[in-house]
Amino acid sequence: WIDGINFNDEIIAIDGAAVAGLLDRMNNITLANKNVGDVIKVSIKRDGLARDINVTLTARSTVRLTTSIKADATPKQQAVLKKWMGI
Repeated sequence: WIDGINFNDEIIAIDGAAVAGLLDRMNNITLANKNVGDVIKVSIKRDGLARDINVTLTARSTVRLTTSIKADATPKQQAVLKKWMGI
C-alpha cells in the first residue's frame, strides 16, 4: 500500500485526466509538471467501486522490475495481460 493504493487497484484517472492503457500510466502528461512532494488525486476502481485517493509523489525508486510473457500462459493470464497493457 502506498497512500492507500492497493496492488490490484485499477487506475482510472490522475488529477481528473483519464488514463487509458499502460503507456498512459507510464507517461501521463498530467505528471510532467509535478514535483516530489506534490499531492495528486488518483481515481481508482477497487472491487468494482470507484474512489479517489490523494497520493504524495516521491522520488523514483531505485528498484527496477522486469516482466516477461510466459510461453504457456493460461487464457486467464493472457486476458489479464491484455487488460493491463490496454490492448
